[in-house]
Amino acid sequence: MNARCFIRRSTLIFLGTLILIAGVPPLLSQVDTGTILGLVKDPSGAVVPAAQVTITNEATNQTMTSKTDSNGSYTFTPIPVGVYTVTASDSGFQKTVHTHVTVNIQEQTVANLTLVPGNVTQTVSVTAEPPLLQTQNASVQQVVTSKAINDLPLNGRNATYLARLDAGVTPAHNSGRGLTDSGSFSANGFGSLQNNYLLDGIDDNAEVGDLINQTQYVVMPPPDAVSEFTVQTNNYSAEFGHAAGAVLNATTKSGTNRLQGDLWEFIRNDHLDGTPFFLNAAGQQKAEYRLNQFGFTLGGPVVVPHIYHGRNKTFFFGYYQGTRIREGSTAVSTVPTVAERASGFTNFQDLIAGQSGTRKDILGRSFPLGTIFDPATTRAITKGQIDPVTGLMAPSTGYVRDPFYRGSLNGVTNFTTPAAEGLLNVIPANRLDPNAIKLVNLYPQPTGSSLLSNYTSAPIDMNDEDQGGIRIDQYFGENDRMFGSYALSDVVSTAPGPFPGLADGQANRPGSGTTTARNWAVSETHIFSPTFINEARFGYSRLHDVRLQLNGDDLSNIP
Repeated sequence: MNARCFIRRSTLIFLGTLILIAGVPPLLSQVDTGTILGLVKDPSGAVVPAAQVTITNEATNQTMTSKTDSNGSYTFTPIPVGVYTVTASDSGFQKTVHTHVTVNIQEQTVANLTLVPGNVTQTVSVTAEPPLLQTQNASVQQVVTSKAINDLPLNGRNATYLARLDAGVTPAHNSGRGLTDSGSFSANGFGSLQNNYLLDGIDDNAEVGDLINQTQYVVMPPPDAVSEFTVQTNNYSAEFGHAAGAVLNATTKSGTNRLQGDLWEFIRNDHLDGTPFFLNAAGQQKAEYRLNQFGFTLGGPVVVPHIYHGRNKTFFFGYYQGTRIREGSTAVSTVPTVAERASGFTNFQDLIAGQSGTRKDILGRSFPLGTIFDPATTRAITKGQIDPVTGLMAPSTGYVRDPFYRGSLNGVTNFTTPAAEGLLNVIPANRLDPNAIKLVNLYPQPTGSSLLSNYTSAPIDMNDEDQGGIRIDQYFGENDRMFGSYALSDVVSTAPGPFPGLADGQANRPGSGTTTARNWAVSETHIFSPTFINEARFGYSRLHDVRLQLNGDDLSNIP
């Protein structure tokens, strides 16, 4: 069987159609960015209007400059997540520098500065941490930083697992894209399909969910490529109107002025695993388990010797992760017995020997459980009349059928004696279709001697995933910046059934097949003035599943 699932989602966000006019302080909309805001005062507590405030990204050395308004307040938004140095200066005051101001997704970080009278060439350094409690908006959210993503235990390297650490969040599905658990979760009682996934500010939702793979997102980069993400569970702003559940907003890492990256491989295998109960009972070895996850990241400035020097201007970040899983699963099934196969499927007396109990038909004849009846002998009988085949008087009206029996049926009412049972369940060879025999022969030999559940196997599920992506950030000046990102995931899953070859025995879902996922985004932000900002963003996401049962299109050995 062949099942195809095609899910496409394109998102066009022109924030430029909305002119953002600042208030005091202006709480502006941002998707995968943040805000630094605050007040500049003198030691007496009076505000300092028209003071110059500059923020510098400590990783890329990019700067933005503004002036405080008449109320002494300043705002920088939207700005990329990262760590910044905030500097304030004015004539007659010493320069004040606040270092290591962290900006997270969807957060307004407050950095209030105090200017001390003195020579402008003097500098006052501020090391106090910003307040942990954010009061600039009412959203309930948790920020999962890059450090947490890389330091916390993360089986399967799926960063969405960490969303479950948030209050009101519980696990949902337990199966994933042929690899590990999907990380799906429920928030505040809403189903997992009610969550909203964003990647680099672009819709990353798999519509009603990837019903085959049990995931709700299209692409989720490996942890080493995720800068951070937030999980908002309540009171989020109107820009997140997609669903009623939580909002998981992730952003990929950007390059910096320093060329850096990492290399990894995670390995698991079955050497320390115990043998599952049913495999051990059948005297078979434990199933194979192999997991290899390997990859790299590399980011830095775009520099082409003698052609282009992108330090402080152009940055790249790329990544790749490969996942290879071989996992055996215990399967217990029923196949024809050795005696049935040896007789050419004419002798089924083991159906009687393998179970106990009797049943009666409407002629009052007793048969052991497992008796096979000949459909060609089906006939009607009438109450009070003699059945011409058996010579028995019918106690009621109805239909009767005779067993496959190598003796005389005349007058026999008890087929449960050892002598009678030895004559039952032998089917004449000329009554069997040779094509049916060929089909039944596709089943493997039993691994046990019982009548039922006599075949135990450990088929190997194979899952291969290749993930990759790249992000380019371009700074044209203090008031103009742009980025583009592209993320992909290709998965090939092979889920064999309990039987080898064409017999298979596996359903088509989740089954074998391919999953291709794509997500890309382009964003341009231009700051015309501190109160006039335009952001245009375009993105596209696509998820395509194909499921084809193993040998599902191979009829070469079937008549």
